Amino acid sequence: RIKKLQALEKLSVLADNKLDTLQTTADKLLVEKEHYAEVEIKDLVESLTARHSENTASTETAEDAIREAKRLQKFIDDATELTLWLKERADSLSEESLRDPATYP
Repeated sequence: RIKKLQALEKLSVLADNKLDTLQTTADKLLVEKEHYAEVEIKDLVESLTARHSENTASTETAEDAIREAKRLQKFIDDATELTLWLKERADSLSEESLRDPATYP
């Protein structure tokens, strides 16, 4: 899943570049007064920009969720490791106290 998101990030950068190129071309076309397709050009650029922004936001949200899941998994792994170590230590102390006659009254 992380690799998929990294690939999407790369595509997003390419889309940024293409969107910039499209915007530049649209600006050049719109410099002409009363271009016959002015409304269509503006609508298309706005639509593509909005869609790209939504995709970027979705990708960022997914990345944040993956980072949080990784942090949670690390916490769970650390807690499990500590729990096992404490159990082993408790078992070890219990065995030692059983062998030591000084621990009996």
